Amino acid sequence: MRHIGCVFVRALILLLVLASCRDILSLDDVPPPMPGSEVTGRYRLRALANSADYKPIVTDYPVQAFEANATLEDGSVVPIALAPDGTFAFNTIATDDGYRLRFVTTRGTFEFQHSARHLELVQPGWPLDSQTVDDNTTITYALNDPPPSGAAVPLLRSTGSWTQAQGTQVTPSSYSFDWPRGFPRLREENFDRLFFTFDDNVTSGTTTYRAIVRYRFDDVTLLNGQVNAVSSDLQRVGLMSLQRTRCIRVRADAATMLARLSGVYEGITSQTAAWYVADVADPSLGFFATQALAYATITDNFEGDIDYGDPFPGVNAYLVQTVLTRPLRLGAASLTAYFGTRAYDMPANGGCGTPAPTPPTIALPRSVRIAQTELQNEPTVTIDRSGPIRLDWTIGSQGAVDLWRIALIEVSASLEFGKQINFVSVEPSLLLDPRDLVAGKSYVVQVTAVIGFSGASDGELATRTYPTMSSDMFSSPFTIAN
Repeated sequence: MRHIGCVFVRALILLLVLASCRDILSLDDVPPPMPGSEVTGRYRLRALANSADYKPIVTDYPVQAFEANATLEDGSVVPIALAPDGTFAFNTIATDDGYRLRFVTTRGTFEFQHSARHLELVQPGWPLDSQTVDDNTTITYALNDPPPSGAAVPLLRSTGSWTQAQGTQVTPSSYSFDWPRGFPRLREENFDRLFFTFDDNVTSGTTTYRAIVRYRFDDVTLLNGQVNAVSSDLQRVGLMSLQRTRCIRVRADAATMLARLSGVYEGITSQTAAWYVADVADPSLGFFATQALAYATITDNFEGDIDYGDPFPGVNAYLVQTVLTRPLRLGAASLTAYFGTRAYDMPANGGCGTPAPTPPTIALPRSVRIAQTELQNEPTVTIDRSGPIRLDWTIGSQGAVDLWRIALIEVSASLEFGKQINFVSVEPSLLLDPRDLVAGKSYVVQVTAVIGFSGASDGELATRTYPTMSSDMFSSPFTIAN
């Protein structure tokens, strides 16, 4: 049985051939725009890089779109021109009409369904000129001294791509790391660094958890198949002890959340919960670039002060995560889907010694329907291709939600994930272009509720607030009949 992580499915670009507005609706039949019918917006790539003093900096770039258009309520399609600064404008037929705004970009296909008169849109990512590591790249460290203990876990992490890899012990004092493919290459001239860390068991008061205890960093250039370390050749290197001089108040209502989840979802094969103290590269990017500093797996509700150290240059928050698993099946194929909840908070001044506030209660999506067919038990769905197809979902447990993120993912007969279209809606439903659903093809739908965009209903989808939370689930695979 193969496994997938629900938050790490890679989007592939789906190029759509759309009819022009003239083909669908005669220009002579289009009434003049009514007052207030103009929609304006700005769509930016918010990219993370390093400053000359090795601190994370955020730069906004205009999104590079192959196609951009808006589908209006009458079905007409209006081409959108993105200005060099990422701004755009178009007119709806009537004041306050809804629209489906689609961008086919270098990073994937994204559609925003809304009725606001102005939209602020941000896509987190790496700089436009980033090149990825596509070849096998192995990095080996030889240590001057032995690791902290037999329980220590070696990790190789980076600023620049903000990813990590777990090491393999080659000899009693050397470790080898296979760097993940698909992440940006690292360059010394861009002030990128690799961090070698050991996580080990520690105790603070009566609480035992894991935390970074020793580390080192190196300025590097990491390309395809090779790494050049500037500050050392990575042979016979030493590690520094990381002093736990910081403190943060963590509240993790794990048992409460697991009980909510188990009351909503059927067929669960496993459930776990954990808290993490994390270095967050930039709060505006949310989950995009973080490094775990201390963590523990738990089953009960927990609240306490956590001592930790941080060798990275970001700001600190804590994450509470619950994860459930259940199988997805399509014919004889099966894989395990991971889903659940994630919650980040940034207590003021760490919040140590002060009771943590009660976290918000997030809505839990449950059953998904397409064209009134519930997506359970591998259904075959017949659709009416004469108009848009309605996709909606029920709420299994009530709670707050600022916006919904939906991924329509094509799957093969062996449940390999393929092309993906990403949607954002402020309602628990959306409309699909029937051309997104190909006869004979199979799909799954991932639905995610999000808290942390308090202005989403007014079109402000770029500003994140804390605490920020998400809860997600997968539908059963389904096949389009016609």
